[in-house]
Amino acid sequence: MIAKNTLLIYQFSLTNLPQAKSHPLTQFEQHRRQQLACEEQPNYLTTRNILRHILIHHQISPSHLDYTPKGKIILPAPFSLSITHSQDTWMVGIMETNSL
Repeated sequence: MIAKNTLLIYQFSLTNLPQAKSHPLTQFEQHRRQQLACEEQPNYLTTRNILRHILIHHQISPSHLDYTPKGKIILPAPFSLSITHSQDTWMVGIMETNSL
């Protein structure tokens, strides 16, 4: 469980991603993966599996994972999630938000 109003940040090197248990992709994720270049698809799949591992670790069901039409990840309230990446770094921020 995440402590209320605490931001947890996970940082990974895209050239050395840890392996995580495989989970089925959502329809949005399947479509997005197919749009990527062949060499980018394995990293995309791995990052989605790591994301699900993080959610499960914090007792959030991956079945609640959803996306806006523009690709922003949505989790049910009170959770908030943000993903960012650069050339070699992939970061995930997750927070249980309540009134601050």
